[in-house]
Amino acid sequence: METAKRLFRVQLSSETSDLRFGQVVCITTALLVLCFGLWKLLHLELSEIELLIGLLLTFCISVLFVILGQLLWVSHYLKVWREEQDS
Repeated sequence: METAKRLFRVQLSSETSDLRFGQVVCITTALLVLCFGLWKLLHLELSEIELLIGLLLTFCISVLFVILGQLLWVSHYLKVWREEQDS
């Protein structure tokens, strides 16, 4: 068990590159969800209200991924700020 803990604590890259990679993944996922969601909604035979609800849900999920990417940076800056306050 201790070996697994040490293995998962090894840092392969810097925190800023990890955060940037996480933000890119979140924004890419948001764009993919938006594109595939719109493509699928337009190819289905839906009533107006079903199409509206589908569009709203697709946009909401995409915005949530963008917010998640931004929260990665906020959590990083909070961690740095707390470390500065402690020292």
